[in-house]
Amino acid sequence: MTNRIAVQRDFSGGEISSRMLMRADTALYQKSLLQMVNFYPTLQGSAERCPGTRYLYEIAAQNARLIPYITPDNKRGFVELTPGALNIRTG
Repeated sequence: MTNRIAVQRDFSGGEISSRMLMRADTALYQKSLLQMVNFYPTLQGSAERCPGTRYLYEIAAQNARLIPYITPDNKRGFVELTPGALNIRTG
């Protein structure tokens, strides 16, 4: 017996809520995922990887802690905690 692998190419529905799990008959269900980790859907329907913080800023400290957050105007940012400083960065 062969295994059938379904390939999903449209992710424009994003992450589906638990209330929609039993609605396999809808078009939104066919375009959605249960969980999308380190990816985000584009307007065209494909999925792209989320960029990492290593592309945003150079951090000089070897032992820094980064805490992600979203600003009130929906911009992504993070708090950089080092032994001698606290920096707030927005992308």
